[in-house]
Amino acid sequence: MMVTINDILFRIYRNPLLRNVRKIDVVEDIKSVMELLDIPASMEEKRVVLTVQEYRVVTPKDLHVVKYVMAMNLNGVSQRLRSSSDDRIQHQKVYRDQLASTATYKVVPGWIYTDFASGDIEVVYTGITMDDSGFPLIPKNESLLKAIENYVKTQYFTMLHEMGHISIEALERAEQQYAFYAGQTSNSFSMPTPDETESLFNALVRLIPDRDSFDTNFKFGSNKENLVNHG
Repeated sequence: MMVTINDILFRIYRNPLLRNVRKIDVVEDIKSVMELLDIPASMEEKRVVLTVQEYRVVTPKDLHVVKYVMAMNLNGVSQRLRSSSDDRIQHQKVYRDQLASTATYKVVPGWIYTDFASGDIEVVYTGITMDDSGFPLIPKNESLLKAIENYVKTQYFTMLHEMGHISIEALERAEQQYAFYAGQTSNSFSMPTPDETESLFNALVRLIPDRDSFDTNFKFGSNKENLVNHG
């Protein structure tokens, strides 16, 4: 079972003292807890059609591992591309006259490069499980959810205490509760692989709203991400 970021926000905002915590801060705090406790990401097989331009295309933001890539219409036929470690694939403008097309691709952080200049490809990959808003789903584990709530409370209460708005006793209770539930959570999850951990952290970082969004009151916050090719 999994829960969404909005489910966690609902739990947090039930506390009257936390109703002024910003959503962006909650997302950042969730990322911190997942990193501190080494929580593994939930993965699933996905597929997406992308358009190659200038020999490359941006990878999906939830990408973990590419399983295979199909060219949708290469020389009039669909065919499966072969993964290559040839660095020249990333420099087609220099090497394209010397590198015969062998229907290959190369994955580098953030990009898929091909040995053909343009066309549609279908990418089948293992990706992080997302909710309808494009945020990673969080395991439905009560200890983890309590740990997140109390971590958010600890961060917010620290600021309030420094401003003289809350007692040290209230802050210390939040810290004790976080430590208790963090310990329970660590015993509940198996250790993830480094790649799983890094993928989840990267996804959360990319999905944190741009701080400039505050200027528009998050007017465009629900818009889908447009993958732009920078040729």
